[in-house]
Amino acid sequence: MTANMDDAAFKAASMNSDEPKRRSETTVDRNRWFIFSIFLLVLCFFMGAFAWYGFKKSANNTELVWVKLYPDGTWDVSEFKPQDQQLFFKSTVDALLEKYLVKRFGVLPETVKRDYAEAATFMSPSIYQNFVDTQANGGFDAIQKAADIQADTKRATRIEIEWRFADHYDQVPAVFGKEEGQAIRTNVYFTRTRKTSTGMQIGEPEHLIARLQWRLLSKQELAQKSQAWLRSNPIGLQIISQDVIDDPAAEQAQKEGN
Repeated sequence: MTANMDDAAFKAASMNSDEPKRRSETTVDRNRWFIFSIFLLVLCFFMGAFAWYGFKKSANNTELVWVKLYPDGTWDVSEFKPQDQQLFFKSTVDALLEKYLVKRFGVLPETVKRDYAEAATFMSPSIYQNFVDTQANGGFDAIQKAADIQADTKRATRIEIEWRFADHYDQVPAVFGKEEGQAIRTNVYFTRTRKTSTGMQIGEPEHLIARLQWRLLSKQELAQKSQAWLRSNPIGLQIISQDVIDDPAAEQAQKEGN
C-alpha cells in the first residue's frame, strides 16, 4: 500500500510539474494565433482598399479605340494603351487642317457659333485665349462676332474657304508642359472668297497661306477629352501658332494672267 501511494504521489507530482509547461505552450500557441489573426485582418483591409481603388479607377477610366474602315467595306477595331505612340496618316492630318481652316476663317451665318466651337477644339490655350478675347485686348472676340452675325444673317457676309494644298516642311523638337515632343511646321495654301447673303461674289478671291505650327496631343491627354470633343478632333491635332499671309506666287501668277 505504501508502494501504491508512492506511485500515486509520484504521478501527481509529475503532473504538477508538467502543468506550467503545458500552460506555457498553450499561451505561446494562443499568442501565435492572435498575431496570425491580426495579420489576416490587416491583409484583408489592404486587399479591400486596393480593390476599392481599382474599382474607382475602372469606373473613371476612358479607353479610346480606332475603327478602321477599308475601301472594300471591311473594318477592324484597334485599341491602344496610354504609353503607345500616337499614330496618324498625312491624309487624316490634311483633312483636319482643312476642317480647322473652314471653321476658323470661314463664315456661314447659319452655323457660325457651332463652327467657332469646333475650331476651338484645335487650338492651344494661348491661341484659344486670343480667339475669345475682346478686340480691346487685341483678341478676335469670337463670341461677340458670332452673336452679331447670327443677329442679322440676311445681311451678313458669307466667307467661303477652299483648300488648295499643304506643305509639311519641317519638324522640330519642342517641350509641352513637362513633356518633350515634336512640333510640325506646315504651310497651308487656300482661297478665301467673300459673298453676299444672296451668293453674289464680293471682289476677287484671296489666295492666302496659313503658316501653322501644330502637334498631336499625347494619348494620356486624349483620354481626358469628352466624346463630343473627340468627334470634332479625333487625333488631338493642336494648333500652337498661326499666321495668315498673302500668297505672293498666286498673286504674281494672277497678274501675269491678266
